[in-house]
Amino acid sequence: MASNYSIAIYLRISNEDKNKCEKAESNSIESQRHIIQNFITKKDEFKNFKVVEYVDDGFSGTDFKRPSIQTLFEDIKENKINCIIVKDLSRFGRNYIEVVNYLENILPFFNVRFISINDNFDSKNSKYNLNDIDINFKSIIYDYYSKDLSSKIMSSKINKAKQGNYLAYTAPFGYKKSKEQKGKLEIDEETSLIVKNIFNLFLDGNSCLEIAKKLNENNVKTRLDFINKTVNAKNLWKREHIREILSNKVYIGTIEYLRTSRNIKTRHKQVTNSKNDWIIVEDCHTGIINKQDFYKVQDMLTTRKTTKIRERKNIFAYKLYCGYCGYSLYNSSKTYFCRTRNYEYNDNCKHNVIEKEVLENVVLKGIQKIAFDILNKNNNNTKNELKILEKELIQLEDEKDELYMLYLNENMDKEQYLSSRKDIETRKENITKKIESLKNETRRYIKLDGIEKVIYEDKLTYEMVDLFVKKIYIYNKSKIKIEWNFQLDFSLF
Repeated sequence: MASNYSIAIYLRISNEDKNKCEKAESNSIESQRHIIQNFITKKDEFKNFKVVEYVDDGFSGTDFKRPSIQTLFEDIKENKINCIIVKDLSRFGRNYIEVVNYLENILPFFNVRFISINDNFDSKNSKYNLNDIDINFKSIIYDYYSKDLSSKIMSSKINKAKQGNYLAYTAPFGYKKSKEQKGKLEIDEETSLIVKNIFNLFLDGNSCLEIAKKLNENNVKTRLDFINKTVNAKNLWKREHIREILSNKVYIGTIEYLRTSRNIKTRHKQVTNSKNDWIIVEDCHTGIINKQDFYKVQDMLTTRKTTKIRERKNIFAYKLYCGYCGYSLYNSSKTYFCRTRNYEYNDNCKHNVIEKEVLENVVLKGIQKIAFDILNKNNNNTKNELKILEKELIQLEDEKDELYMLYLNENMDKEQYLSSRKDIETRKENITKKIESLKNETRRYIKLDGIEKVIYEDKLTYEMVDLFVKKIYIYNKSKIKIEWNFQLDFSLF
């Protein structure tokens, strides 16, 4: 073996393994490290070779989205690693299909040796032949075990939730976790006063925005300030923070669980569950707000929301932001201005005001320019461009096949092959993006029935803004950044 031969030892333990007492000792990071180091020490062939350690502490093995193993894979691609050693296959991964793909296809391609000590598996001896039923069976068992464990953990959490236990990592604002009774909430004397104040202010007729403004003016700490124990932090109360508190039933002693969830097997992102699937347990802990006041607030929130939608007068609603701080601009009778200037006196935000008429004229001008460009666009040229790009993709695929044959026939070394293949993939990716952009643009044009009318409009409308504008950032009268719903190749100004 070459003197620069490098061995990677990979160590992993999940939070689930940590929580299982019988597994904690045998699967601990320290235990895995000890077993692998002893194995290496006893092997003369590994004497004086470089050893690199990769550790994923607290990560599940159900997929390969783990920071250290991703670093390991990058090092393999750069030919920095020649051998991987793990305590057992389950440390490498618990998903049977993914594990076998790496052992049979990916690692052999990069000429990387793989050793699983407890499974008595060494790819050098087996030549990556995984027909060994013992190895396959163990991988399947690990895969099943991980999914079964996740299912059991979820089942355990559901049972605890039905008993009125609070399961989130941090307590809601206004509460603290009980030290005497696990899973129970206790009123926090300091933060609960802020919660009561928020409800009282709303019942007195203040809007969520006005309440946020009052709290910021009085330098009232936010939830984040209390969690991080920050002093003189610049965290601000926002309207959405107030609404979240006003809507949370935890303040009347009720716990709602499973409002959102993710697929246990595939671990996809969270989705909102049907209300029928929620677990709702009342009187789990002492409420901060009495139920009569709480439900009165809910009625007021619903009424104000309905009224706001019916009386909406801002044609730039949910699209207009301050270019300096990113907050939504406030809509007054004749101007739009940055509302955060009322929170903290930032010079840029303080003077960020624009007249409605000025902004509407600028946006109308931009929309009409886009409409004119669309009407004059040559669709035949777009189709021809698509054909050329698609032909280039096919040619690149042929190049990639030819490249592989050169490497297979030893007419090209691995370093040259990997570099050339990477170049082809980059070119393919760029062409694919161009094709998708052209197709999306064409789809948008097809949907714009009667777009020629926009050119002759003398006043901006809701419909025009919603169709053309994604976001608008205001810096001042002469600096306006507009994000359009179209890919454009010209500047507004």
